[in-house]
Amino acid sequence: MMDVNFSTDMRRIHLWARRMGVDLREPKQLTDPYLWSQCHLQAFADRLVDFHGFRHADVSDKRMLFALVCDPYAWRVGRVPTSTPPRRRIELPIQASSLFSPDRRRQWESVFHSPLWNSIGDTNVPGSNTVRDLLNFLQCLLPGMFVIAEVQNGCPTQRGIPPFTWVLEYKEILVSCLGLDRYEALSKAASDSQRATITIDSPDASTSELN
Repeated sequence: MMDVNFSTDMRRIHLWARRMGVDLREPKQLTDPYLWSQCHLQAFADRLVDFHGFRHADVSDKRMLFALVCDPYAWRVGRVPTSTPPRRRIELPIQASSLFSPDRRRQWESVFHSPLWNSIGDTNVPGSNTVRDLLNFLQCLLPGMFVIAEVQNGCPTQRGIPPFTWVLEYKEILVSCLGLDRYEALSKAASDSQRATITIDSPDASTSELN
């Protein structure tokens, strides 16, 4: 099982940004790629609605790009009859700065720490691949904000960079949002397992940076 850990701790963000070759001395390195990604984020949302048992929901306020909830009937019919659809919603803001707002921290933790994201570890759950695609994309746009915690070969690890094969598959979209130089740095980082993941007992794995 995989768990998503959402955090706006800048030490952790800088740790993963360094691994991805991103210079965060300018805030626009976080805000601009997210802004340029709006149509692609919406496309992932539409795919979840069209094919994977989600439906559009009313956004909580006008600062939201979209909101999705699971349709319990569509989730079960013709897919996995015994699975229980997650009750939480997927919601993303228009501006990346909203994710850093202290006043909205509990809202985002409610979204990204929900059981729904655990489905990325189970391809038998409807829409898990598309949920995985959305999370991978967010990891590329906002280094260190979305980290996957899992156990590999008996060791607890945290992954802050998507798999290399995924980075190659989505090259065109990533280049349009990140630019070629940043994409190439991301691709290099994704191809190196020691950069893409951190073993919890490694020297880089200080609690203050990973939590």
